[in-house]
Amino acid sequence: MSGDAYLTNYTLEKQAPFDKQSVAETVAHAAARAYRRIDWQAWLPLDVRECDLELNVRPPKTEWAKRVLADVAAGQEKPDSQSSVYAREQMILAGMPPTRMLKLQALRIGTLAMVGIPCEVFAITGLRIAAQSPFAHTFTMMLANGYDGYLPPPEQMAMGGYTTWLARSSCLEAGAEPAIIAAVGRLLEGLHDGKRRPRQSEPITPYAAAVLATRPSVFWRMDELNGPCAVNAVDGARLGTFGHPTAYAMPGAQAPAFPGLGRENRVPHFVGVPFEAPLPDLGRAYTVELWFYNCMPTDARPVTGYLFACGAAGDRLAIGGTARSPGRLVFHAGKDLEGAVTGNTEVPLRNWVAAESWHHVALVRDGERVSVYLDGRTAPELTAVTAMPARAEKLWIGGTAEGEAGFEGRCDEVAVYARALTAEDVAAHYRAACGSASGGVAGR
Repeated sequence: MSGDAYLTNYTLEKQAPFDKQSVAETVAHAAARAYRRIDWQAWLPLDVRECDLELNVRPPKTEWAKRVLADVAAGQEKPDSQSSVYAREQMILAGMPPTRMLKLQALRIGTLAMVGIPCEVFAITGLRIAAQSPFAHTFTMMLANGYDGYLPPPEQMAMGGYTTWLARSSCLEAGAEPAIIAAVGRLLEGLHDGKRRPRQSEPITPYAAAVLATRPSVFWRMDELNGPCAVNAVDGARLGTFGHPTAYAMPGAQAPAFPGLGRENRVPHFVGVPFEAPLPDLGRAYTVELWFYNCMPTDARPVTGYLFACGAAGDRLAIGGTARSPGRLVFHAGKDLEGAVTGNTEVPLRNWVAAESWHHVALVRDGERVSVYLDGRTAPELTAVTAMPARAEKLWIGGTAEGEAGFEGRCDEVAVYARALTAEDVAAHYRAACGSASGGVAGR
């Protein structure tokens, strides 16, 4: 399934039974447990708001459809193939109205709110609605009052997948999801005395406190529910920009990492398009620090993926591929891999059932000397002596200025310092998150 809407938890080594009887029993037991915990009230305010929202239909791909149907007529394409079925859908859509009218609802039950949307809604959409709702608890009911197909967010439209395929049953415009979120936000405001909530950053965890105490120039928590901007936790300035597409609010490193978070850690998932941000003048000494895990096989291409690049022709840190040291950290200054220095520890492909998937890395440059630290160890993973590059005016996370070997995976808690952190500084940050140095952190 494209996106994050499917119910299968691939982090489990063995999936739970999914036959009708097993599902019915699981749901019934959960409902019974919840019923026994109900706090009964003699009276609660009840209210409802609804609106009609007109949205455009995406233009059908009629020229492609005509070619496919011509192949069917000539016997070169099966009439029941996937291509021919969707080709017929394009031709039918071409004769239908160019807009759809959706019925949206918001209901209040005491301090609880419920939103009704006549679409198959992605999990991220529910999170976005709840995050801006003036109610303490808000949940979304999909397929309410009708059926208008899948509702992929704009970033999912760009990534593709069958939930984005155009058909009579699923054809809303690419901007339908944010338009629906805005409309139900207004309905929720009408049910509540207060306005929608502003963006809430993640709590300051011991790890974040340790980073901020070390006075970074910029610190992106990477906790955004949508793009394109990422807020600098130091002063709110120097916004970073996520590339399009990026998948937002995916599960990040889990407990016991980042104690004090108080909720599930959520992070962006990079799909080959880097995050970009302006940098202050770092001088001759700086540090870049972040958490990452890799989802690209290390034997798939010459460089598995660039974790970051400082400047268009400056320092770069990557995960090696077929060209050099598969699965190990690779540092080089400038665009050429010649003279690159590699680490010793393999950072393998993200395994859905692996216990240790997230890794902490810090690149420290002090003049011509570069040290890279991995997972809280005070001994460098690699060292290099290389000429000081020209001033880096931009930082790319998950890629380079040229878009080469874009990272496929997740990054979190990105900090940049205008000085060289010590090995103990870096190790102390890791301990604040995990307690001690190790080979990685659990994730899913």
